[in-house]
Amino acid sequence: MAEFREDPIFAVMAQLAACAAEELVKSGLDEIDKVMLQPGALPVLDWVGNPGQGCGEIIVYNPTSFAIDAVTGFPNQDTSGTCTSEYANVLSLGIFRCALQPKTNAQGKVIANVTPAEQTNATRIHTADKAAMRRAIACCLQGNYEYVVQPWQPYGPDGNAVGGIWTVIVGGAI
Repeated sequence: MAEFREDPIFAVMAQLAACAAEELVKSGLDEIDKVMLQPGALPVLDWVGNPGQGCGEIIVYNPTSFAIDAVTGFPNQDTSGTCTSEYANVLSLGIFRCALQPKTNAQGKVIANVTPAEQTNATRIHTADKAAMRRAIACCLQGNYEYVVQPWQPYGPDGNAVGGIWTVIVGGAI
């Protein structure tokens, strides 16, 4: 049996996840202990939004990769990649927290709606999370890899979760 050969992007993903968790603490935000790498093209929210399960997730996944154009260089795609082509990897860094919910009684009747002050504070945390993840990307990748940050994609509130995803194209020697 051949020796298992890991894709080098896996180490970059793990490093980015660690940087993201560390940046939350540096930024004075509530720590998230569910930090994970996931396969596939979309994040799976296994922990956030479930009362009693903690209230946050940081997820890094690699939805796609592509050959880099040898003439125009990174981050341009070569649609006719060869066995000697260099590749770029698209990484997504997501952060999710529980969305605010109205308070209900035992029968499920709403007894208190989310107040404007609570909603404003939740928005403050949401934007601070977004900024912390952007700093994590810069601190983790800058000087080590070529990278291009794509626009922030907010998420939710859906399924009792709110957050968003930074998508980063990573190139260079990986």
